[in-house]
Amino acid sequence: MFLISFCAVEENSRKIVRLKATTSDEEPPTVAYLTQKLASHNDWQVISVREIPRGHAFSAESDWSDFIVLVDSNTPIEPSNLVEEASYLLVCRDNSLGEGLETVQEETGFNVKDGLLLLNGRPECNRRPLTTLHAIFSLFLDRCGNSSPNPTMLLESHNFIAATAAYYSDETQRERAIRPSMEILVPDLQWQQSFDGCKPDGSLFVLCGLFPRNNYDERPLVLVFDHKPGFGVGTADPIDQATLAYGRAAGRTCLDRLKGRSCLPAFIVAMAAPILTIYGAAYTDKSICQPLVTLNLLTPLSNGVHPSHLTPRERLVHQVAGVFDALKACIGDLRAEYADMSSTSPLPNEIIFHDPSEKKASPTPHAPHVRRLTIQGFEYILQYEAQLCPERMSTAVYIATAYPVTSDEPLHVERERCIKCVVKFTDQYSPKAHSVMYANEAAPELLHCAYNDTVRMFVVVTRYIKQSGKLSHGGKNALLNAVAKLHEAGLVHGDLREPNILVRGGKAFVIDFDWAGHTNIVLYPHDINTQLVWADGVRPGVAIL
Repeated sequence: MFLISFCAVEENSRKIVRLKATTSDEEPPTVAYLTQKLASHNDWQVISVREIPRGHAFSAESDWSDFIVLVDSNTPIEPSNLVEEASYLLVCRDNSLGEGLETVQEETGFNVKDGLLLLNGRPECNRRPLTTLHAIFSLFLDRCGNSSPNPTMLLESHNFIAATAAYYSDETQRERAIRPSMEILVPDLQWQQSFDGCKPDGSLFVLCGLFPRNNYDERPLVLVFDHKPGFGVGTADPIDQATLAYGRAAGRTCLDRLKGRSCLPAFIVAMAAPILTIYGAAYTDKSICQPLVTLNLLTPLSNGVHPSHLTPRERLVHQVAGVFDALKACIGDLRAEYADMSSTSPLPNEIIFHDPSEKKASPTPHAPHVRRLTIQGFEYILQYEAQLCPERMSTAVYIATAYPVTSDEPLHVERERCIKCVVKFTDQYSPKAHSVMYANEAAPELLHCAYNDTVRMFVVVTRYIKQSGKLSHGGKNALLNAVAKLHEAGLVHGDLREPNILVRGGKAFVIDFDWAGHTNIVLYPHDINTQLVWADGVRPGVAIL
């Protein structure tokens, strides 16, 4: 069997989505088969299909434009405009996805374990900004730095550190040593509990108001614990094993009703020898995990007198106790969140308009939790419609509609003054450079740009511009003039390439001012894609001129 997987534009909603198909043939799928397969879906329109060479892994840059293009029948989209939305297309053998996923691992470098794709930050290109999906992860990090653990937490953290520093002949002995402290640091932790083919060292499930209290199978997982007595000991990295356990638990079909309301936030506690790592985990169409805190539980050397007058050992104890104290508080928050859920509660990302005759806007599951912000001095509420570039694991960019809020209790919004916009979550942004380009009519209007503590990133909102047509001669000159004005202001964009230029009505609009800033001060990122052809002098870590 073969698995065919690719990105496309869905006809009704115009969303960038992912379509999968399987064949029962021993040979790679033919053009005729793909055409028939795709045409059987009413929501799809087949424009062109190209022959697939055996064992070929497609890339957006080289293959997308002349492969499969599915577009809105009323508004044709140029294939070149889809290059940024597609990441890769892969055709591989499908033995219950096991062998197929191994091919994914070989072609992309992603981690695959027991037939499950593990998106846990290895390699870094699949690092999804987890804090955008749920506020609990930023809250955990805030609590780690502001916690005041009680004497019991401090004592058990001391005992836990001492137990992890010792040597043991096997995992059973180590677990027996750390278990008493772990049961106080993480109350209600269940040990060696089997579920869905997994048996992590520890797990914690909680009640959910959507399901009967007596049905244990329908309880969401909020914590997984796995440990190894040393590096390279056992059959797997404890992070991989714990990530796999979370993916199995979150992927259960019995939780489908819950998945429409929650990204199933959870925490992963993984230990290898004295190294403790806390991961955050969430589930969209797949499980996503990201490291939050890493601690070495061996007492460090003294680096001088500390302002708190604590010894290095005491500081380590306080640090570990603070992490577990924050973890305990966040688990309590998740427990309360799940308990309060009911079938009558509003769905996430749902907007109920004041006029009951108006149709409710369709909620988009797993949208970012940031919804309220200020635009031009007025409060707006966002409803996310689709994610742009969903296959780019390290980006979080969405098409949304911003509705002005007219009252809070109950919530009323105004449909007439709504704004179609693009919402981007990014680690850095230059509103100054963006504003200069907008003043010269060469960038979309910047509606909002501010650092948001609940995601620990900048939230950037721009007015949506739909691409159409080609860049005119006058539009090219206007763009060159705007770039000259930008440079006159002592600013640079840093990534002025075709993918970052939108064209509408013959005019050019520059987007993505993530690298922009003052000339000779901002630097090219160290993770710049060195496989692309850049101008002379462009290298990782050097100043942008």
